[in-house]
Parts: sequence; C-alpha cells; structure tokens
Amino acid sequence: MLLRTGNPVAFLKCRPSGELELDREAAAVAVACGAAPLTFHVPDIIALTSTAGWDTLAFAPLPPQPHRPLPSFPDDSLFEEIARVLGTLPRPLETPSHWIPSHGDCTPWNLRRIDSGVITLVDWECAGWGPPGADKVLYAATAAAVLGVEPPEMDYPEAVALWRSHFSEARKGSRDEGLRRSALAALARLTEG
Repeated sequence: MLLRTGNPVAFLKCRPSGELELDREAAAVAVACGAAPLTFHVPDIIALTSTAGWDTLAFAPLPPQPHRPLPSFPDDSLFEEIARVLGTLPRPLETPSHWIPSHGDCTPWNLRRIDSGVITLVDWECAGWGPPGADKVLYAATAAAVLGVEPPEMDYPEAVALWRSHFSEARKGSRDEGLRRSALAALARLTEG
C-alpha cells in the first residue's frame, strides 16, 4: 500500500521484470473495467511501469474502511458476470471449446465486501479460461477452508478435478499447507454430494 500523510494513494504489486503476471492482470482488469460490471467493483489501474528490473502495477486503493468476506455464498449472477465481463479476453488456441472466461482466483480474500456494501473483486493475474464452474468451485472450496462455510451443492466435475489437481500439486509443507489440505477436503465433499 502506498500512503501519503497516512492516506492510501495506491495499492502496488511488484514482480521481477519479464514475468508476465502483471501484464496479464492489467489486460484482464482493463477488460473487466471496460465491461462495467454491475454486481462487483474492480479497482482501476493507475499505472504499469518497469524500472530497475522490476515491474509495478498500481491500482486505485480501496476505501480505508474494514473489508470482510461476503456474509453468504455469492449467488450465480456474480459468477455469470465474471464470465461476461471477461468475454473479450483472448482465447488461447488449445482452450477446450466449452471453457468460459474466469477470474481464476475467486476466493474469499479476493472477493471482499466493504462496509458501504460494495463488493470488490481483486487479484486478476490468473484470469483466463476455465471449465464451467471453475470460479464457483474455487470459491466454495476456499470458503470452506478458511471460513468453515460448508460448500453448497453443485455439479461441476471438471472444475472440481481442475482445483483438486491444483491443490494436490501445490508445494506440500509450505505456509499454505493448512489451506491446501482443507481445500482438498472441501473438494472431496463436493464430489460426494
């Protein structure tokens, strides 16, 4: 967070130059903002710069007030709108024809409710294409893992398999080991239902 006299001016993300995450995120945010979502807010990009071997992406800061996870599981309109606003993202040639645009990291810590009631979706560097239900399944698994919210019934076997593979391949023993295990357990419950 970049502050001026104690007030937020920008939120900064930095990566070593040559890594493409920030370019990908800037493109996704530009597409999402241009589509004017109705169910959530996307912080505007202030600048994308490169200097001294580092790329920096600066976003407009969120209001300086408490941010919380959503009080309940988001309804389908939010996930449908994510796909809609990202609809003009380039589709890689090898993408299966039934895959849809997705945020790619739709979790309780990236989908926040500000005290004013505004829902804000941040961290777009994983945006791209995924199986139907990918964002909804990831949100369900991570909400179960960190908030103890039991995942709702859903039928997205390909999305469950995608995230099961992702969490299974994540580095074991890392600081996120508890999240990894809890998310895998939630994904198992999704396939049992």
